[in-house]
Amino acid sequence: MVTDAALIDSYRHGDATALGQLMARHKGSLMGFFTRRVGDDAEELHQELWTKVERNLDRYRDDGRFRAFLFAAARRLTIDHHRRRSARPLLVSCETVPAGSCEPDDLAGYRELADAVEKTLGEMNPNTAAVVRLRLTEQLTFAEIAELRGQPLNTVLSYMHRGLKQLRCELDARGIARMEP
Repeated sequence: MVTDAALIDSYRHGDATALGQLMARHKGSLMGFFTRRVGDDAEELHQELWTKVERNLDRYRDDGRFRAFLFAAARRLTIDHHRRRSARPLLVSCETVPAGSCEPDDLAGYRELADAVEKTLGEMNPNTAAVVRLRLTEQLTFAEIAELRGQPLNTVLSYMHRGLKQLRCELDARGIARMEP
């Protein structure tokens, strides 16, 4: 498999298809990131992201962290989007569950869980909530989160520990579920 670094190098040397390959490689995870945060505006932000990446790719210094570079840019776009719209990003959206894919009782349970998680994230320290969201929704590694946020790894781990503790307390208080470490 061709690495991101090799595709970037190819693009810099005139291979226009290399950018398309990068886009295709990262589309699923980026669209998931955007969809969970901006819903119907996800495709627009995805296109805006790649326009910015293309414009600034010559300034990217290959350090083996292109994915973290993309998610940092995606995070900034999402923040700007919400500032413009004065809205708060959501971790989970039950409306995206396809009709007929689960029983009504299951959907109600998902909604109750989503509400509890979203309420707890909204009450957390913003740094803690951001780390929990990146870990649980994007499945980024702690090292990637640390790079993305420009924070030491131990700080990110501390935020995650505190965030999970708060989520456990809220879910236990509501009698919803016990999160295992």
